[in-house]
Amino acid sequence: MSFQCPPPTASNLLSSPGHVYLDVRTQAEFGAYRVPRSFNVPCFESGGYGLEPVEDFVEKVREVFGDPSTAPTFIVGCKIGQRSLAGMERLREVGYQAVNLDGGIDTWQAMGLPIEYAKEEGQNEDDLFL
Repeated sequence: MSFQCPPPTASNLLSSPGHVYLDVRTQAEFGAYRVPRSFNVPCFESGGYGLEPVEDFVEKVREVFGDPSTAPTFIVGCKIGQRSLAGMERLREVGYQAVNLDGGIDTWQAMGLPIEYAKEEGQNEDDLFL
């Protein structure tokens, strides 16, 4: 079974209840541009040798969205789909429903799907970072 979700399908799913876009890029990347109404929980962070896994990634997701039995289905995305694939796998291992955004936000944007840039007027950016 494939857990890859093409951007147009992801966009349709996000317009229905029970689906959340979980952006696993760094806070700096997320702060520059993102899928509208997305949440940011990085699954990798800058370390001494490039990007290193965030050890408590799943715990951070659980703190915000609860246990897998009550959590929404996650559409997990990053820049090109590699970090999000790792994040999706970590979430699925503990029982969350999750799919990987095929091609990441770069493909999403190339297909002309909506993007938010930096802070929107009246939006509290602190509410977006988890």
